[in-house]
Amino acid sequence: MGSHSTRTTHPHYMEMMRQLSRNIGLGVQIENPYQFKTKGEMLRECGNIPLVQSTNTMSCSHPSGRFAGQGNGHCGYCVPCIIRQSAYLAANVQDRSIYRVPVIGQTVAIDRAEGADILAFKYMIEKTSQNPSYLTTVIRSTGPLGTNIDPYIDIIQGVYVRWTRWLVKFNYDDSIS
Repeated sequence: MGSHSTRTTHPHYMEMMRQLSRNIGLGVQIENPYQFKTKGEMLRECGNIPLVQSTNTMSCSHPSGRFAGQGNGHCGYCVPCIIRQSAYLAANVQDRSIYRVPVIGQTVAIDRAEGADILAFKYMIEKTSQNPSYLTTVIRSTGPLGTNIDPYIDIIQGVYVRWTRWLVKFNYDDSIS
């Protein structure tokens, strides 16, 4: 989990960009106002909903449909696609994206390739509920974050609570509560 898919917004990367800006004398401030926001929170706060509903944006980490002649659309089941779908759901904003296998609203077999990332979510939720300090280890493994990682833990724990409800709602694992 962590910041594996978007290293360019990782706090360490942002700090390196700030340092580069200072070193070359650009005189600009680089800020990330969304550092402690989920994608759902950002969608809720967006003032231009038609823009975020654009079907011309891509989140998918493996749009493998292109190899089957289905274009470069969203697969629907990779981590970025799951986060995208759950963000729209959390923000109560209609998702106009087209997914080859939409995981929101239907159950995907977790013993198939399409269920691998859902299984990863399930694993992380179970692992962190059994051993809360594991989340700290995972967060620290994404790269340098400084000394206070509590805000990162808080945001991820909140997301895990929502994902747990989602997993139960769509019958991915009725043992999670």
